Formats: sequence, structure tokens, C-alpha cells
Amino acid sequence: MKSILFLSLLSMSAAACPELQGNYRNCTKALSLERLPGIKISQARTRGAATYEMITEDPYTGVEHREIIHTDGQYREMDEGSDSDIKYKIAYHCENERLHYDQRVEQDQDGETVQIGIEGSLRKLGGKLVMEKSGSVVLDEAGRISVKSDPQVIICE
Repeated sequence: MKSILFLSLLSMSAAACPELQGNYRNCTKALSLERLPGIKISQARTRGAATYEMITEDPYTGVEHREIIHTDGQYREMDEGSDSDIKYKIAYHCENERLHYDQRVEQDQDGETVQIGIEGSLRKLGGKLVMEKSGSVVLDEAGRISVKSDPQVIICE
């Protein structure tokens, strides 16, 4: 009985994930009209949960960044290509046709661990990809992390 309940919860969770697959070439910040790199998204189902692959390209160097997203709510370390003392981890889950994420950034500052959280979501609206986030992590001159409260909406076609 427990396994049937678990499997039906798992399939409900995958069903709540949005269909985001597509190649979005024109991305802009909603208020500033700043152009951002496009994003290519593919989507699959792995062990009953949705899995996304997102590919972005740096507009200056042409280097592709590839990220595999598992929607199981588990935190995973992010590789930010740096050997600094800053640790990045992120968890994704689906709810109400949105792909939600919770990013945690940690740094040891004078013997205390400082942790900052950024939340966001992705969804499709009228054939466009809409990305929303609560803020950004920034570094000050001393290399210490802090949060910049700048909610953003990015729309990609």
C-alpha cells in the first residue's frame, strides 16, 4: 500500500511540472529591456520525475553552459568554476505548472557561516518562457557575499 501511495505522489509531482522544452533566442529583462543570452531547454522523465537540460551561451565568449535539473527537491552542489570559499547549492521542484528553485549561497565570514537564499521559478505563458527571481547574490570589494534585493522578471521568446 505504501509503494502505491508513493508512486501516485511521484506521478502527481511529475505531472505538476511545466512543459518548457524549446529554443528561446530572444530574452529580455522585463523593466530594463536589457538583452540576455538565449536558452535551449529539453525535457525528459526520469524515474517518474521531470528532468530538464538547460543550455545557455555566453554572448561574449560563445562558451556553452549546460545544466541538468532534477525536480526532486534535493539540494545539489553547483559548479561555479571557482576555487573560492563560496559554496553554491540549488534545489528544484515543480508545483502548479511552475519549475521552482531555491538557491543557497554560503561563505565563512570571520568564523561564522553566512547563508543567503534566492528563490525563483520558470513557467510558460502564452508560448513565452517567463523566469522570475527574488534577488541576486553579489560580492563586495572584500569578496564577501550579500544579497541584492532586485526582483527580476525575464521573458524569452
